[in-house]
Amino acid sequence: MYSLLTSRAGIYVCSLTSAARLCMPSDEFRASITSLKVGEKFDPRGLVDTLVRGGYERTGQTCQVGEFSVRGSLIDIFSPALQYPVRLYSYRWRCVYL
Repeated sequence: MYSLLTSRAGIYVCSLTSAARLCMPSDEFRASITSLKVGEKFDPRGLVDTLVRGGYERTGQTCQVGEFSVRGSLIDIFSPALQYPVRLYSYRWRCVYL
């Protein structure tokens, strides 16, 4: 859905019934998007809450799409939009690297 909302070119193949069942309203989806940039302040607990509300599963180790894990100041997130998980390192409420 993110690719569709950001006008990324692509071929999307599914039945209309499947698309309607799997998609939330676009304004609700837009409101649920969270972005982080290096150097930006953020609330790690708030990010965890956002991930859980978004259907992500908290695990001890992030191995599959839809999982995330927290170990100290490291947060690993496996987004369905990416081939590999993203590691976020924070220091004093700032995103140090992704």
